[in-house]
Amino acid sequence: MDLLYTINRKSSSRLFPSNDSGILEGHCLCTLSSKNIAAFTTTVLFDDSHGKTWGSHVYVCDINTPWHAHRVTSNRSAPVTALEWDLPGDKLVVADRSGNVQLWMFKDYVLNDWQLLGSTCFPGEHILGAVWFHNGKKTALVAEKKDSIHYSDKFTNLVFKPSVRQFGGRAAEGVLVVTSTGMVGAILMTKDITNPFCYVTESLSTTRQKIARVDFCY
Repeated sequence: MDLLYTINRKSSSRLFPSNDSGILEGHCLCTLSSKNIAAFTTTVLFDDSHGKTWGSHVYVCDINTPWHAHRVTSNRSAPVTALEWDLPGDKLVVADRSGNVQLWMFKDYVLNDWQLLGSTCFPGEHILGAVWFHNGKKTALVAEKKDSIHYSDKFTNLVFKPSVRQFGGRAAEGVLVVTSTGMVGAILMTKDITNPFCYVTESLSTTRQKIARVDFCY
């Protein structure tokens, strides 16, 4: 693979001396959507050269123009520990070490305009990972026709059931989270304006355990 470009924070020796490079250290995440939109976290705001905005800040950028980054949200109380796009690449889940889960969506395909769909909290839970429910749409490459110029021949739709189905078999939207104590939380997005989310929790085992890493597979 070839390196196409590298983007660095703008700084100067007067405002950002070399001995203050520690303000860039911390737990950072990065995830790429199906629309080639990168979401990532930083420990300080882009325009902060002194480390006064220490926390966990979520930014997004188009990988074709990565020098134009837009802030989605900031969390000063707890670091963001889970960051994941949904399959269409329209919605973003942000979860942190204190058990807070937020679902975001950018409006009208504008990256600098984000809307909070809703949030919920699992008090005292350190969320290790999050994943969106599968919508039942899965595309695979046909190896025998991979050189075809027609996408309809090169790719095929596979039979795949949604993770959660509504009445009539329609796929439901939501998120699954796993915490460091072995708790699994399922968050379902509803059409009710007064109660946009409903959730249930379950334990991975009969007793709570200490979990360090988690990964998901459909």
